[in-house]
Amino acid sequence: MATAPVYIGMDVSKAVLDICVADGESWQTENVDSAMEALCGRITSLKPTLIVLEATGGYELRAAAALAAAGLPVAVVNPR
Repeated sequence: MATAPVYIGMDVSKAVLDICVADGESWQTENVDSAMEALCGRITSLKPTLIVLEATGGYELRAAAALAAAGLPVAVVNPR
């Protein structure tokens, strides 16, 4: 039996990442280097099909780079 795809969206700000999984799970984490390992671990455990972050003038770069380095499927998109 095939597993359902897992889509994750992130709202990015200077201080905080708001993470939402399409199934309704959501949480918040600080947008700081020290939070990236835990973020990647939690998201890796969900086996995501795609993680989408909004482009926010550079505030998304830390999370996008950490997720990509962890081998996760990540896309940065313009919110317009």
